[in-house]
Parts: sequence; structure tokens; C-alpha cells
Amino acid sequence: MENMTPSSKNYRSELVIAWASLTAEARSLVESLSERCADGLAMELHRLATAGTDRNYRFGRCRGFIEAAGQRDELTYQQASDLLDYCSRIDLNRRAMERQSK
Repeated sequence: MENMTPSSKNYRSELVIAWASLTAEARSLVESLSERCADGLAMELHRLATAGTDRNYRFGRCRGFIEAAGQRDELTYQQASDLLDYCSRIDLNRRAMERQSK
């Protein structure tokens, strides 16, 4: 099993890819969060877009990061809604791709 702790090279490489995969709008919202929360959410959004069987788990993790940031007043209601919409679009696109591949 790969070492995926935040200090590992694999984690840092995946984190760079995760940040690069965000749209400009999503990136600006995620960048406004505390560093730890921002990195975690960016990683989970990337994993949501690329994950197969654990998509519901990843969606829940994304929602958890967004809700926690909202409770810490790092996001307004509108920003949190926009990020949740972004998560939903990723999830719906992933489901559509899976249906097409069957």
C-alpha cells in the first residue's frame, strides 16, 4: 500500500494534481479556506472525480469539509452552496460517464 500521509511524496504529487484539476471558480473558493481544510477538500474533490466505487464516501467527505468550513465562518452560505453544487456536478458527471461505459 502506498504511503499517503501529508508528508509523503505520493500525497504531495496527488495534491498538486488535485489543485490543478479544480475549475478557476472552485479553486478561488477552496483557496479561501484554511490551508489544511483547503488541501483536504481539494484532494477529496479530485478523488470524487476520479474514484470508482467509493464515490458516495468521497461526496460525504467533501460535504463534511464544506460544512465544517461554514461553521468556522470561512465560507458564506452562498460560497458553501456553490461548492456543494460543484461537488454535485462532479458526481453527476462521473455517474453519466459510468453509465456510458456500460
